[in-house]
Amino acid sequence: MNTRRWLMALLVGMALLTGVRPSIADDSAVANSNVQQATRPLVTLTGTDSQIKERGYYRIMSEKEWIKIWQRHKGVEAPDGYDLFYNPLGLPDINFGKCMVIAVFQGSGWNDAGLRVISVHE
Repeated sequence: MNTRRWLMALLVGMALLTGVRPSIADDSAVANSNVQQATRPLVTLTGTDSQIKERGYYRIMSEKEWIKIWQRHKGVEAPDGYDLFYNPLGLPDINFGKCMVIAVFQGSGWNDAGLRVISVHE
C-alpha cells in the first residue's frame, strides 16, 4: 500500500430504490419537482492503495462492469471469467437490481487525506 500514489473513493449504492423520492402531495411540490434531491450513499469505501493511476469517475450498472473496474483497481489483468464463488480479489457483492456503483478515482498524488462523500445528486 503506497499512500503517495493516490486515493480511491468508491461510492457504493446510489439510491435507486423506488421509495427514496418523496411523494407529490400538492401543486407546490409539483412546482419544485425540478429541484435536485440530495441522497446519502448506502455504503462508502475509501482507501489509498488503488492501482488506477488516472483521475476519473465511473457509473457502474452491471456486475460485468463492476468486476472489470474492481480488477483494474486491484491491478490485476482482467480475464474473461471471474470466480465469484472464491472471490480472490474481495469484490463487494452489489445488488444491481436496486443499486448502482459510483467509483471516483483521484489519480496519482501524494500526501492526501482522502475524499469524503457527503451526498449524491441525481
